[in-house]
Amino acid sequence: EAELAGLVPQLQPGSRAVIARFALPAGILPPDGMLASVMLTRRVRARGFWLPLEALTADLRGLWRVYALEEDAERGWPYARVHFENVQLLHTSGDRVYVTGTVPEGARLIATGLHRVVPGMLVRAEKQEATHAGGKNRVFSAGEGGSAG
Repeated sequence: EAELAGLVPQLQPGSRAVIARFALPAGILPPDGMLASVMLTRRVRARGFWLPLEALTADLRGLWRVYALEEDAERGWPYARVHFENVQLLHTSGDRVYVTGTVPEGARLIATGLHRVVPGMLVRAEKQEATHAGGKNRVFSAGEGGSAG
């Protein structure tokens, strides 16, 4: 382990990296200019839930959204209308993300096949499961089994 001795107050033009200087323990003499990796850990206590990474789609101004399903009043479940909910990405881990946002507890979310749907579209859903803080969000695959119109 090393202690941060200081930061050079200038961004590197090509990479936007910041040069950091560390005070190393006695006896460790790395070559001058040696690169090192630094892992910073920050714990954030936030209510949210895990989703597959592919369930996210880009929104305006760098925000994220997920597509949700609302039961179609005329046909009933499993037919539903697609709409979106805004989310904030809190953490990524491999192929899944931890998010929070406007998604109500128990919402039915589309996990895959986002390229096949648009808000307002009528679809037939196939069920999968995803955990949600305080309950379960039902996660579905869009387009499997065909759309209903």
